[in-house]
Amino acid sequence: MKVSKHAPGHCQCKYCHQYRDGVRAHFIGGFTAGGLAPVPLYLQKSSACLQGKKISAGLVLRMLGIVQTEISPISDARGTGTYKRLLLGQLIKAHFFTLFENIKINGLMNG
Repeated sequence: MKVSKHAPGHCQCKYCHQYRDGVRAHFIGGFTAGGLAPVPLYLQKSSACLQGKKISAGLVLRMLGIVQTEISPISDARGTGTYKRLLLGQLIKAHFFTLFENIKINGLMNG
């Protein structure tokens, strides 16, 4: 199990992966997000969207849409709800850039 953390307390990805032809191909794991609820929130639907599937930019973008339905950040001294939604999306993209080198970066940069 590998843990990738780009901003402790904000987004965490725990995953295992399968290799296909020497390339990380399938996601098995889950995502949590902090700073959006009193305790870190396990993104159950978003994580389920990826389970056992071949990772692609399109799948990650679909998952990011599901993430937005699972969170309801409030505006406070640390930022607006809109900013927190954007930040979480960017942090999740950063995880996939790091963990799955075969993802086409251009596909995620436009989403």
